[in-house]
Amino acid sequence: MFMSATPVKRSRRYSRFIIAAVVVMLIGLSALPAAHAATARASVTVTLWSGLSGPDQTGFLKIVNGFNASQSAVQVSYDQQSFNGYGTKLATALSAGQAPNIWTLDAAGSATYMSQGQMAPLDKLIAKSKILKASNFAKTNWNAYRYKGHQLMIPLDVVPLMMYYNKALVKKAGFKAPVVSGGLKKVMAAAKKLTKGTTQYGMVIPTDWPMQFLWPTMLAQYGGKAFDTKSNKSMVNSKAAVQALTALRQIIYKYNVGPKQYAVDQDIKMLANGSAAQIFDGSWQLTNSTLTTLGSNFGASVVPRFGPKHKVFIGDTGFALYKKNSTAENQAALKFIEYYETHSIDMARVGDVPVYKPVIASKTFKKLGGVTVAAKELKYGVYNPPVPNYDDHWLYDDALWPVLRGQSTDIKGDLNKAAAAITNHMQNPSG
Repeated sequence: MFMSATPVKRSRRYSRFIIAAVVVMLIGLSALPAAHAATARASVTVTLWSGLSGPDQTGFLKIVNGFNASQSAVQVSYDQQSFNGYGTKLATALSAGQAPNIWTLDAAGSATYMSQGQMAPLDKLIAKSKILKASNFAKTNWNAYRYKGHQLMIPLDVVPLMMYYNKALVKKAGFKAPVVSGGLKKVMAAAKKLTKGTTQYGMVIPTDWPMQFLWPTMLAQYGGKAFDTKSNKSMVNSKAAVQALTALRQIIYKYNVGPKQYAVDQDIKMLANGSAAQIFDGSWQLTNSTLTTLGSNFGASVVPRFGPKHKVFIGDTGFALYKKNSTAENQAALKFIEYYETHSIDMARVGDVPVYKPVIASKTFKKLGGVTVAAKELKYGVYNPPVPNYDDHWLYDDALWPVLRGQSTDIKGDLNKAAAAITNHMQNPSG
């Protein structure tokens, strides 16, 4: 998705391609201590790299340290990278043949490595695992890591787009909960009731980050897809895409339920101070310190169904094993991943959604509040197409930003321009 010329400000780890090294900044923990290094007792040591940063790094680090302390047969040497620059460092290491034994990445960002054969095929390695099997994960999530009939990665966690709301404002407008079904008109009717001129907006549509989560959600809700792999052509100018972008523009300029433009992160502050009733962001904002000042009035909801279909974009991360690993290193890596999955409740506590079904079904998870709402979106999830060397920054620069920021009303023309540029890039990558 992302690779936009406009820097992404608030994502915790998702660029259209992590390899593109889009700058992502978070309120988070950027100077966390390293995980336990390998001990002298360890019979096998595996290296692990991850671009996790912010609150989710806390949960991940706890699991790594817990694994190392739980036994001595395998030790994980964890090099936690700051997200900024992680993709470049990983790409450089793979190019030099010096990659870590395990690394984490999203499915779309991994497509190029999958096509290059940089990852160890997992089919035989996990065949006897009672934990790492398809039935223990959401079908859409598990299949996102398949390439040409082979399982090349294991799901780590997901962060769906969500809608956050001020419970007090929603209740005052006469609603028990946000209106999230019925299509655009019904959702907008509710948003209008939540709007009080410019002093209180009913629904804030981003004109910057996190549109990279909202756009693919809207496109899928109207039945569209970003790219057709058979024809090798962009689909961002399809009828569904025109409908999706038209709906987004109408929310801003026809229904007038939100500001025309605002600074990145301003919507977070608006929700907290009562000048906005509903905003959009990823599940990692469940622990945002500004939002939690709302106390019992801080509400988390699934994303409304604006279009004909119930769909939501989901940011993902998975584990990959290096093709040059020894058999012992692969077995050790999988032992850690199995431990991670069964202990992934620690990721839920910081706002990430575990993908291992037994954890999601546990009583402990069900008591965690907002993250349980995010988990409901898994079955409606859509992901970026895992297309090697894909780049869609023209979509944002040539169409979404001009239309949503009031600089253009030529929706079809702008999407045609973006689609042509993306298709040209994919068909003539060196041109």
